[in-house]
Amino acid sequence: MKYLIIMIGCISWLLGAVDAEFAMSKSIGVKEKITIVDCSNIIDISKRDRVFKIFKSDFGLSGSFISDSIYHTGDFDSKLISPELKSKPYLFKYSLINGSNGVELKVLLQKTTNGETMFSKNYALSSSDQYPFLIHKSIGDINKAMGKGNLSWMNKFVILSKVSSSGKSQIILSDYTMTYNKTIMSGGLNIFPKWANANQDKFYYTDMNGDRPSLYLVDINSGKKTFIIKSDGMLVCSDVNKNGQKILLTMAPNGQPDIYELTVATNGTTKITDYSGIDVSARYGANDNEIIFVSNRSGKANIYKKSFTSPSVTLATNYGSYNNTFDYNNNKMVFSSKESQNSFNIYLLKDKSNKPFPLTSSGDNQYPKFLFNSNIVSYVKQQGNHSKIGYINIDSLQGELFDFNGKIQSLDW
Repeated sequence: MKYLIIMIGCISWLLGAVDAEFAMSKSIGVKEKITIVDCSNIIDISKRDRVFKIFKSDFGLSGSFISDSIYHTGDFDSKLISPELKSKPYLFKYSLINGSNGVELKVLLQKTTNGETMFSKNYALSSSDQYPFLIHKSIGDINKAMGKGNLSWMNKFVILSKVSSSGKSQIILSDYTMTYNKTIMSGGLNIFPKWANANQDKFYYTDMNGDRPSLYLVDINSGKKTFIIKSDGMLVCSDVNKNGQKILLTMAPNGQPDIYELTVATNGTTKITDYSGIDVSARYGANDNEIIFVSNRSGKANIYKKSFTSPSVTLATNYGSYNNTFDYNNNKMVFSSKESQNSFNIYLLKDKSNKPFPLTSSGDNQYPKFLFNSNIVSYVKQQGNHSKIGYINIDSLQGELFDFNGKIQSLDW
C-alpha cells in the first residue's frame, strides 16, 4: 500500500503570497452585491467554468457577498468600468495564470461608483493543481480585511473514503469544492477516515483487509502507519476529544455494537454503553463530558445523549422517527431525518430549542458536519452511484452543491 508523503495543515505552508499592493477602506456592510470578472483568458472551458464557480461559491458561503451568476470577462489592468458592470456596488477581478513555476493569482476589489481599490493582492503557489486553495485564501483575506470574519475553514482539507469498486476504496484529500483531489491510500477496503488533530497531519481509519477490522493511525508527513486496535464485527473511530488524548469507537466484539472510549497513550478501552440493540457513531459533547450517539432504543434509529458520570440515556431530539447521522458543535446539532422511502433531509437544532429548522428539502441527504467551529454545515447528497457534497451557511442560508466523481463512503473535516 502506497502513501503520498505531503505536508498539510494551516494554509500558510501552501501559499507563497507576494503582495503587489494591499489597500482597504471602511467595512462594506452585510451581503454586498458584487460582480465577478474573469481576466485570466483560460483556454480550457471546463476549468474556466470551474474557477468561476469556486470564486462565486466562496463569496456566497462567506455570508458577506451576493454575486451574480453572469460570467464576465475583462482586462485586469484596465481602469475603465463599463456601464453594465456598474449595476452592483462592487466589482471583483481575478487573473489565474499557470506559469513555469506553478500558478499565480491576482485579485482586485473595487467600488464601481468611483473605481476606488478596496483590496488588491497577488498570490503564488508552486503546485498548480492546488489552485483552489489560492482562490480560498484570497476570498478569506478579502473577508477578513473588510471586517467580515474568519473563513479559515475554506483552507482546510476534507479527508474522505471513496468507493472505487466492489470491496475496494480509496482515501482521498480534497478541498471543500472537490476540485483538488489527491489519493493518499489505495488498495483494498480502507474506510471511515477521521482526523486525529486540528493540524490535519494524522488520521485514523479502519482497515477491512485482514481477519478482523483493524484501526490504524497514519502520519501523513512521514507515511508511518501505527496499529491501534482490532475488533470482531465492526470498528469505527467516530470522534477525537479536544486534546487528542482520547477517541470514541464503535466496536462489536460480541456481535452487538456499543460505544467505547480509547485512551491513546495506553490503547486501553472503556465500555461506555451496554445495550442489547445498536449504539453507534458517538460524538463528544458538553466539553467532552458527555457523548451523543445513534441508537435504536426506540425501535428505529434516533439520536441520544449520555453523561460519562451517569448511566441514564435521554433523547437528543424529539423530531422524526428515524434520524441516522448527525454532528454536534457548541450546543448546535445537525442531523439527517428520514422523510420517505428514499428521502432524508438535514435539520438544524440549536440553542436547546425543540424546533429543528430544515436545511434541505429533497433527495437523500446524509452525513451533516459542522466545519471547524464555523457557521457552515456540509452534507452528502447521494444520487445512485454518485455523490454531491453540499454546503449551507446557517446564518445567511446561502448554499452550494458540488459534484463528486464517484460515491463517498464517509468523510471528515
